[in-house]
Amino acid sequence: MCIRDRNWIGAEKERHIERLQPEQENLRAALAWLVEHKEQEAALRLGSSLWRFWWACGLLSEGRTELARALAAGEGGVATPVRAKALYAAGALANMQGDFEQAEVLCEESLALFRALGDPRGSALSLSILGYAAAWQRNDYASARALLEEAMTLFRQVDDKYDITLSLVILASVFLFQGEYNQARTLVEEAAVIDRKAGDSWHIANSLWILAMVMFFQGNLPRAHALVEESLALSRQEGYQEALAY
Repeated sequence: MCIRDRNWIGAEKERHIERLQPEQENLRAALAWLVEHKEQEAALRLGSSLWRFWWACGLLSEGRTELARALAAGEGGVATPVRAKALYAAGALANMQGDFEQAEVLCEESLALFRALGDPRGSALSLSILGYAAAWQRNDYASARALLEEAMTLFRQVDDKYDITLSLVILASVFLFQGEYNQARTLVEEAAVIDRKAGDSWHIANSLWILAMVMFFQGNLPRAHALVEESLALSRQEGYQEALAY
C-alpha cells in the first residue's frame, strides 16, 4: 500500500525523481559519512526526506537498510520529531515489502513519540500503517478498524484531505473482506473523489481497484470491469507494478 505525500504527486513526483536519480551515489556517500561520523540526527533527517524517492524508484530494501543503520546508532542527541519521522518512514517501507511484523514494531514506537509530541497528523499516519498491518498480518479486523477509524478522525481534525485517503482505502478493504460492501463502497468512493481532485494517478489506481472489487462482489460486473480497466491504464502509465499485478 502506497503512502501519499502531496509533494510526490503527478508531475511533482517526476521532477523529484529526475532531480534525485543522478545524485544517488552522492546521497549514499552522504548517508554513509553521516553515520560514520556520528551525525545521527542529520542522517535521520536525510533518510526521512528520501524514503518516498526510494519507494517511487523501487529501492525499498536500500531505503530500509539506510534507515535501519541510522536508527541503530542510538537515540542520544536526536530530536524527538526527527526520530518519530524516521521510524515512520522505516515502518512505511517495511509495510510496502510485506514485512508487517517489523512495520508494527517501528510504527508503534513512532506513534508513541507522535502522541507525546501532540502531533495528530504523524499519529494518524502511524495508525494507518498499524491498521494495515493488523488486517494483513493477523487478520485482526476488529483492531484494524479501531486503528483506522482513529486515524480518520485525526486526519479530519487537521483537515488533511490528502493523507486521509490512505486510511479510507485501507478501512474500505477491511470492510470488503468482512462482506460489508456498502460501507466499503462509501469509503472508497470518498477516497476516489479526493484522489481525482488531487490528480494523483497512483492513488486513483488503488482506489479504483478496491472499488472494482466491491462492484464485483455486489454483482455489478460491467462496472467492475470498467473500473479495473481504468485502474490498469493508470497503473501502466505510472509504472505501478503492484497494482498491475493485482
